[in-house]
Amino acid sequence: MKKFSSEHHFPGIEPDEFNELWNNLEVFQRITDSFGALKERTVIEQSEDENHMHRKVKYAVKGEIPKWAQSLLKPHMLSWDEETEYDKKTRVYKTKFIPHYFSEKIENDVMIRLLPDGKGGTRRISEGSLKIKITGLGRIAEKFMEGLITKTADKEYELMKKEVERYLKEKEK
Repeated sequence: MKKFSSEHHFPGIEPDEFNELWNNLEVFQRITDSFGALKERTVIEQSEDENHMHRKVKYAVKGEIPKWAQSLLKPHMLSWDEETEYDKKTRVYKTKFIPHYFSEKIENDVMIRLLPDGKGGTRRISEGSLKIKITGLGRIAEKFMEGLITKTADKEYELMKKEVERYLKEKEK
């Protein structure tokens, strides 16, 4: 099992305001469009009350499959559902990724906390795990996926930083 974590800082925007921006459909679409490998992102269900938000999203990507995995994976298999629960009081997201193929062999989840930084900004702390139960390939696949997850998180952070800067400039007007 691979564990991963990251911390991103967004100065000038409090956690609740950041969360609103992060979930803004236009912002999300701009970020999504910046990832050329994303073929589909469809919200399947979403519900919300005063304390919680639940969302299920289908993803499909187009991408190169490493040679060591080509006998097992085909391009149409690069899809999954993302099931997210958000607790508005604690500002904690809990997300499970459920692959459409090999769901009994792959476990992937992440918890994201939005915390005030004490200076009017937001710290976004992500902690996740990934386990791939395929004899002979599990560890190799986990290491490969860890690299993709890290690369994607870093790119999303840079894009979201720009969105925050754009939002703060608009707010000043």
